[in-house]
Amino acid sequence: MAGLPGEEAVLIVRENGARAGDTLYLTGTIGERRPDDEAAGALLRGIRQMFAPGALADTAGGILSAAREIAAHTGLGFRIIEETIPVDNTRDGKSRSAGERSHLYSTRGGYLFASARRHVATMTITIDGVRVTPVGELVRTGQTIERNGSAIDAEEYAADTGAP
Repeated sequence: MAGLPGEEAVLIVRENGARAGDTLYLTGTIGERRPDDEAAGALLRGIRQMFAPGALADTAGGILSAAREIAAHTGLGFRIIEETIPVDNTRDGKSRSAGERSHLYSTRGGYLFASARRHVATMTITIDGVRVTPVGELVRTGQTIERNGSAIDAEEYAADTGAP
């Protein structure tokens, strides 16, 4: 299923797409403004050209929601490493402590996507001025968030933190 920038939800899953071991990438930074339709379209084109993603979902409902949607449509699980999620540590011009992370993990219109692991899998890059950060991977089964090296079931994590 494919959607267009500006629609409420975007989910793209290629038939020969996502596999266990693929890297999960997140566009944007927690706390950034939502890109306009033109910028979102350019970002999607850039992602498709650079990564040829096997699966992609909009993060408007939160990163966990996007990861669950990808998992449901690919028949795979995921592992997200909390410490890799980029967070803007300012709000309304005021600094926040590094430990104060948004548990909703909404990048306000960013994308979470899976692409085959390659040498850039550990590097943050930029597409049209938007940060693209590896934040985890697709796995055969299970849905976990890794925090400080400990795996937490995503359902348990969501219940504890109020994440969607």
